[in-house]
Amino acid sequence: MTTRSTGLCNKWTMLTMAVLPLLVACQSVPTQEAGLSKQATAVASQDAPVPVLGKDAKGHSIIAFFGAPDTDSEGSLFKEAQQGGFYRVYKGKNAAGQLQVQDFYQANGAPQTSVFVVDPAANVLDWAVLPQDGQITFYRPNGAVRGVTTYQQGKLEGKDIYYNADGTERSVYTWRNDLLDGPFFAQYPGSQSRVEGVAKDDAIVSIKAFDDRGQPLPQEDAERMLEASMIFWYDDIFQ
Repeated sequence: MTTRSTGLCNKWTMLTMAVLPLLVACQSVPTQEAGLSKQATAVASQDAPVPVLGKDAKGHSIIAFFGAPDTDSEGSLFKEAQQGGFYRVYKGKNAAGQLQVQDFYQANGAPQTSVFVVDPAANVLDWAVLPQDGQITFYRPNGAVRGVTTYQQGKLEGKDIYYNADGTERSVYTWRNDLLDGPFFAQYPGSQSRVEGVAKDDAIVSIKAFDDRGQPLPQEDAERMLEASMIFWYDDIFQ
């Protein structure tokens, strides 16, 4: 998201490095509704790479509990359910030997992500562990799709789509080997203002933005909107 001459590239790269690993972690809601005990007892598992802490109401093998966002324990690992947090289950290995995990909202046991694969050498108990290969879908607590992202060898690859709560697209980015490369689009939340363009190797080739009335905005405003789009994503995904 960026042009080398304006320094937006460096700003965007720093922002994505800080925020994108949090794709695999989210938020929220109280514990008893998911049918989870307040203190899960570790049980043996021949298949899981780490101890299984217990089962949820659907019989999933829980391997980790994580602290809720906007608290001192955000993203921290626990051995028991955390109010407002989420939990991770182990789903076995795929044909390639990669570990399959999935995250769930604590309160209602609803999926926060689809099943995603991680490298066998990765720490599956890490809040910020990244998917290794394939597509991962993120869900809101009500089951609506929040975003769809694709990884290849642990790096962003292809289209990354993020949706507003009403199902409309908020942003679409195209990645190649963790770099912005291809068409991008982002809409300013709560308005019709938008920014769009094309990037190559993490540098902007073309960019333009429009206000609520469809009138073009200066390039510096377009660059600010592009940079802000990830901040809006971050604020929404952790609320």
